Formats: sequence, C-alpha cells, structure tokens
Amino acid sequence: MQIKFIPNGTRLDVQAAPDGSRAYDEEILFGIFVDSKDDLLFYLECPVLFEREREPQEGDFLRFSFYRGSENYTFEGKIGLIADSFGKKLIHINVISFVEKASRRKMQRIQVSLPATLYKPDPDQKDKPGELSQKLTTFDISGTGLCLLSNEQLDLRDGSDFIVELHLPNSETFTLSAKHVRTGNCPQYVLYRYDHAFVMDYENATGVMYDLTLALFKLKLENRL
Repeated sequence: MQIKFIPNGTRLDVQAAPDGSRAYDEEILFGIFVDSKDDLLFYLECPVLFEREREPQEGDFLRFSFYRGSENYTFEGKIGLIADSFGKKLIHINVISFVEKASRRKMQRIQVSLPATLYKPDPDQKDKPGELSQKLTTFDISGTGLCLLSNEQLDLRDGSDFIVELHLPNSETFTLSAKHVRTGNCPQYVLYRYDHAFVMDYENATGVMYDLTLALFKLKLENRL
C-alpha cells in the first residue's frame, strides 16, 4: 500500500524512538493520519506525544502501524516541521520506509451472529462494564479478536478500550475486555453500515475464550446458531 491511499482519519498506533535513535519504545501511542501530500510526506496528529517527558523534536524517528481488515501495515517516518493548525499541533512526517503488510489472522474465526452490548470500562474497575455505549451484532469471533457490526460509528472520545458482552441464545452471557483497532465500511451485509474490529485483552481472556468456544460449539451442534 502507498501512503497516499491511507484514508484521512485513519487511526495510527505510534511508537517513538528516544534521542534520535531507531530503538522504538514498546509503548503504543494513539495518533491520527490527517493528510498526505505524496508518498514521502504526511501530517500526523498525536497529542499524547507532547505529554511525554521528552517532547517530539525534528529528526526523531517514529514507527506506525494501522489495520485494514485482517492485515496489519507498518512503516517508519522521521519528524520534520511541527506546526500549529487551528489550535492543534500537526507533525510533518517524512516517510523513510516501505509500507509492509502482515496478516493478523493466525487463528480460525467462527462466523456467528450474536447480540452484543458495548460498554465503556468502569473508571474504577477497568475490567468491569461502566457506561453503556451501544448495541451491536457479531460477525465473527476468534481466540484473539472479534468483528462487530453496526449502523453507527463508535464513540472513541474516551479511548479505544471497551467491555463487550456477548449474549448467546441459551441466555448465557460472556463478558470480555477488548480494544478497538479498526472501523470500516461493512462489505458483508446491506443491513449494516460499519464493521468494527477488536482485539482481546488476551492475558485476562484465556479462560473466558475457552468457555465461549465450548459454548458456541455446543450451540452449533444443537443447531441453535
């Protein structure tokens, strides 16, 4: 993929390299692809970069990741000019590598339509449901993530972390911590406008995912899915 084909507003996962090196921090920062001039220059909005102990400087290296369907794309850039634009700081990024692609689908997905309820995490207990976000429908589920369908965009103003409740036909409910990684136009059904990709909080989801997989398999055998 070429830089000029990345849609404006695409979420970028950003890793910074301190002190002009190319040894990137493990911390993932949330950024937005604002616009591109050509395949060698684009504008980045990333307020959290300016909240770090060392603010971004001209010449610093950054690594970027973004998602399209089952594919993960990564590339590197170097900070050029930092400018103010209508109260926001835009970082001019000079692209210094090819955009590389790698599949994320390492686990089999189960295509299944289930009611799902999306919550913001409770401010005091991040693994518990807090404020109701919206109702959605599952498209598929794997051991590491799931795809949800809706006719509305997600509210990401408080971040990309959510709690997902999956409601099975036998009235059983499974609750999972998940992080939103991508929203796109829904190509699967005319009933829905958007599909939303989530990855699980895998360290805390192993037992739940095992129980969910068994429950889905049992319902498949009973022809209830």
